[in-house]
Amino acid sequence: MSQQMENDPQREAWEISFFDENHLNYATSPDLVASPAQMRFMVYLDPEERYYPCSDRVFQEIMDRVKSPLLGELYNQAWARVFNLMEKKVEDVQSRTFLTELLHTKFAHETANYNVIPSRLEKRLFKLFMVTTQIEDPLRDEKHACNRLAASFFESPSFIHQINQPAGPGEPAHDHGQLNIESTRRHLDATKLRRMLAVSVQAPLWERDRSIPAESEWTEIIQPAGFRRRLGSAVGFSADPGRRHIRALGAAPYPVYGRQSRWDCFRSGRDSLPASPGPYGDPVRQKRRIL
Repeated sequence: MSQQMENDPQREAWEISFFDENHLNYATSPDLVASPAQMRFMVYLDPEERYYPCSDRVFQEIMDRVKSPLLGELYNQAWARVFNLMEKKVEDVQSRTFLTELLHTKFAHETANYNVIPSRLEKRLFKLFMVTTQIEDPLRDEKHACNRLAASFFESPSFIHQINQPAGPGEPAHDHGQLNIESTRRHLDATKLRRMLAVSVQAPLWERDRSIPAESEWTEIIQPAGFRRRLGSAVGFSADPGRRHIRALGAAPYPVYGRQSRWDCFRSGRDSLPASPGPYGDPVRQKRRIL
């Protein structure tokens, strides 16, 4: 989520290009980007740190200036989701062919230098699809289905029982000072927040037609070891109690009860990538230096 600028002119130039390309530079895009003061209000950063909305692993792959297999795979996944949405929502063959070529051109342009964040690519493709088709809310049915699924989970006795289990010794809030009512309240709030985050990033949990998990499954998801293993490996969670921020979610689906903040739920029954045409087949298999 954050990084410290290094005294390397080439790397610094590439970093500035990265922030400009992803509309994260307040100096060049003041109408689109929060000011440093606003950012410090929203995100816990050290004085010389800068924010980027992707995992540290994705950021490092971009900073390596290579055509990374990881980025290639994430770009292909973004393309596949928008392509599948188009196939589902656009019935006319001619319109679908036109849209495919238009989106393909946009995809090729955005991914030419491997310096765009995958979620930014998906957002731009999705916006182009919406503007071109004039479909006001193409994901309405999918969002409703996701929210119904989330509601059924959160209202189930098994979830309510497990999410409200007493906090264990390995759960957060080690640095709240003297033990008193206030520190105990913060400990309980932090424990429940961690458990909710652990639930939110379980991709298989949010698949369609998924049955309500049993209590044993909820326990495996929300226990401290499971949280650190799943969330930490996926999005770079800092287990250090002295660090009070959680790095931004990367490619993990993040359903939100009551609203849908990502496009991950519009998988229209096809997990495989389209067979043709162009760059959205198999990702790059070996890293190649970007000149």
